[in-house]
Amino acid sequence: MAICIMNQKTGLVLGISSVDRETLVLPIVRVVDQMKRMGKILAGAVTAILLLMCLAIGPIWIRSHFAADYLSIPMGGGSRFQMGWSHGVCFAGRVEMPLGEPVINSYPPIDLKMVAGSDPQFHLIGNLGYVYDSERRMVFVPIWLMVILLGAVAGRIVYRRVRRREENAGSAGFLEN
Repeated sequence: MAICIMNQKTGLVLGISSVDRETLVLPIVRVVDQMKRMGKILAGAVTAILLLMCLAIGPIWIRSHFAADYLSIPMGGGSRFQMGWSHGVCFAGRVEMPLGEPVINSYPPIDLKMVAGSDPQFHLIGNLGYVYDSERRMVFVPIWLMVILLGAVAGRIVYRRVRRREENAGSAGFLEN
């Protein structure tokens, strides 16, 4: 196979070279194989992180029924980012509060439904909901829902990897009936 090397601006032929097909195809195949391998490594790392998060949330769920913990970090302009858990619910969002330093606090759990019942800005369906007004912008998610979602995403990644491995083994003739 001959390859013609041209300058695109001038249209002049710079050279003609004789190259065999393997010289062109093999480097491309190597790059594709390396990209597939990198994808597998990345999928494995994401799966491991998701499963660790799923396992780490379990003790938090149990603790949330005995203590409410939160972290509050100043964002500037008198607002703070807060996240924490209480009574089986994880919450996160922005709160207008003029404290200067980050705060980590723990107190007895608060029943979110009682607080929401007295405040018309809370929008809840069970323990899932949000509050959005001039002083608070927060989301509330049941911790059990987070565990299920993280586990489902990790399970889906593992399922796809196993299925793809079986398909590759079958196409290579390793899984003959």
